[in-house]
Formats: sequence, C-alpha cells, structure tokens
Amino acid sequence: MADAAAVREDMETRRPILDAIGPAVLNVSFSSDNTCFAVAIEDGFKIYTSADCELRDGRDTEDGVAIAEMLGTTRYLALVGGGRQPKFPTNKVIIWCQRTQRPLQTLSFSVPVIRVHVNKSHYLVALQDSINLYANPQNGAVAPAKLSYHHTTSNPYGLCCLGQKFTTFLGQRPGQVWVVELPSQGRKGDIGIIPAHTSSLRALAMSKDEEYIATASEKGTIIRVFSTSTSAKIAEFRRGIDPAIVYGLAFSPGNGRLAATSDKGTLHIFELQSVSKAPTTASKSSAASTISGRSSSSSPPSNGDDWETVSSGGPPEPKWGALASVPIAPRIFRDTYSSASCPFELGDEPDRWQAGRIGSMSTMSPRDGKWNVEVPGWPGGRPPKGIVGWLSEEELVVIGAGQSSLWQSFIVQKNSEGKLVCGRRGWKKINDH
Repeated sequence: MADAAAVREDMETRRPILDAIGPAVLNVSFSSDNTCFAVAIEDGFKIYTSADCELRDGRDTEDGVAIAEMLGTTRYLALVGGGRQPKFPTNKVIIWCQRTQRPLQTLSFSVPVIRVHVNKSHYLVALQDSINLYANPQNGAVAPAKLSYHHTTSNPYGLCCLGQKFTTFLGQRPGQVWVVELPSQGRKGDIGIIPAHTSSLRALAMSKDEEYIATASEKGTIIRVFSTSTSAKIAEFRRGIDPAIVYGLAFSPGNGRLAATSDKGTLHIFELQSVSKAPTTASKSSAASTISGRSSSSSPPSNGDDWETVSSGGPPEPKWGALASVPIAPRIFRDTYSSASCPFELGDEPDRWQAGRIGSMSTMSPRDGKWNVEVPGWPGGRPPKGIVGWLSEEELVVIGAGQSSLWQSFIVQKNSEGKLVCGRRGWKKINDH
C-alpha cells in the first residue's frame, strides 16, 4: 500500500511537468497544392492555410499523432500515432474522414511506419527498408489493394515522393534513387535507376509536374537535379563548402527555382531558368530546351522590420570571380552557388534531444526535465525543421516542428539591378491558439 501511495504521489507531482511542457508539434506536411499544411501534435492534428497560417480545421484526439498527411484539400487524412501516448499504433496507417470523425481504412505493418503520401489514386507507405504502394479504392468499404513492394536501402528519413505519374524513393544501394512509373490498367510501370550520390541520401523532392527530382546526400554540400523521364542529370549546385544537414528541397510551381534549407539556418534559392532541360528521349546528346519559369520585374519591398538584408549572386557572375576560370582551381571555385540566400529561424528547442530506435526520434522523460517524444522519419537530432512549400514563383513558406514550431513567409524577387534577392516577410508561432 505504501508503494502504491508513493507511485500515486509521484504521478500527481509529475503531471504538472507534462502539462507545463505542452503539446509539441511532431511533424509537418503540405497539401498537394501547398495551399494548406497539416501539423501532427501530441494531442491530435491541426490544418492551417499556408498563405497566412490561419487555423482551418483540426481535431483534439487527447493522444499523440506523429504523421498527418492530407489527401489534397479534402477532408481525408492519413494518420499514424506517436508522441508520449500514441493515439494509434505506430505500425498502422489510419485513413481518417474529418467530416464523419471516423476512420475509414487501416493499413497494418510489422514495423513502424516512417512516412506516408496519399493522393486520389494511390497510397505510398515508407518503412525502414521498403516502399509499399497501394491503390486508393475511393470507397471506405473496400480494402486498399497492394500494387507493389520494393526493397530499399536503409531509409530512416522515409524519403519518397508520390505523384500522378511517378513515384520516387531510395534504391537498393546508398545514394541511389528509383523513379517508378505508376502502374495503370494492369501494366507494371517502368523503373529508372539514378545513381544520384555516392553516399546515403538526406533529402529528396519531385517537381509538381513530375518532370524533375532534386537530391542531397548526408554530406549536404551538393544538390543535384535529374529528369524523371530520362534519369539524366540536368543541374548541379553547391549549397556550401562545409557539411550540413539539408532539411528540405522544393521546386517552385513553374520549375524556375529550387529552394533548399539546412541546419545552418539558411534558405538558399537556386535559379533553374538557364539550366538546359533533359532530353525527352533516351539520347542525352539531342537538342535541349530550357526550363521555363515566371519572373517578376517588380522590386522587393524596401528594407524594414520584416525585410532582411540578404546575399545575392550566382549565375551569370561566378561566386569566386576570376578564380572560376583557372583550369587547375578546385571545383568549389567553379561550382554554381545559390542565386540568393537569407536566414530562417530554427527555433529554440531543448538541447538534450537524443536518438531513439531506428526510424524514430525520442527524448528522455520529463522526470529528468526533458521530453519523451517519438517522431517517425527523424532519427535523433532536432525535430523536423525547414520544411519548404512554394505558394507562387515569388513566395514560399518555411515551417518547423518541435516545441518552438514556426511558420515563416519569404519573398523572392529581382531588385532594380536585376539580381535575385530573398527576404522574410513575416512569421507566426504554430499551435499557439
């Protein structure tokens, strides 16, 4: 009895510590058109508008949701449990209808789910070393049919993309990317294999029109762009000289620009207008066209509280001047760097995050004044930061999870001298209302 009373007293004294920490944002994902984004939190999920970070919808489940992936802008979501007290098993994907407030379908696996993508025709589920593709029956009474299974190299970040024509994910060797044509009318899709990097990948993105993919390795110094139709490399950029963790990659709607964020707290903008487009046939020596992208002749706002002085440069002016033309100079002097860059806030997080099991992130318990949270797809280190979504060719938002979860809006424009500049327009604290 004395032991039971001691345990009860300990729980009663520890509870305020949990409440004081508050529900953390465990994960962030954009809708397919980037007009909204969903945040998975320790007591449910919320949906915000991307343009102004206004709360649009949500549900308080009391227990944790680690993944909340929207099906377009519909009221259907794919949910996976997580956090201190998971609402759902971490090895199950729940297809949830927000209108009826009920689950429609369940996909079960033998290991924890790391990443999920959904659209009107398919479900894509990433596990530690496999990709699972299902047909979306568009009928809650019908079980999703499994279309394919692909073994992959270790994929702790759940790197994969799902479109209407292609899906992309890690190959069977480190640094390798597979581009798989989605099956149609009973025909299996073709597979393209891209040896993107020599080391394991850390970031992967596909353009909205599914023409291109962008990749970054764990080293984080080089970013490459490939054609999905031919697997040809069409561009290579240098983020920086020092290694970094690339958090996010994203193409602008017209493929004119590529954004990248890293743990250095820098948002990089690379211009693609002058990059030769990959050939449309298997021959890589045929005539190339140009990636089109909209540009604006208007000038950015004048410097003020919400506009930051930023660096700009890039093509056609070499970053290192005359050194770029020296034949024996190291390649870092000849590489193409970002055309514009500016800082973004990572937010203040506890400095005692520690890695949990593979495929998740966990922290020590509040008993030690620390957290106890699991986030699929983010093993160790900080919670997800630097998730990028373009709203137009000139506007994008960067979102981060964690206890300090921030929405930040940026403008990318050319100044009066014709140089590209980037600046932050505003910010808000997520899950603060």
